[in-house]
Amino acid sequence: MIRLISVKCPDCRAALQFEEGRQTAFCSYCGAKILLHNENE
Repeated sequence: MIRLISVKCPDCRAALQFEEGRQTAFCSYCGAKILLHNENE
């Protein structure tokens, strides 16, 4: 089972979804590189 996390791009504010456990991703709208981290860890 793949769990998705919803976030907003810090540059263009587009709503994005990423697989849980990923460290980095790219916004498909503006191309910004997004570093993901879990605040609970």
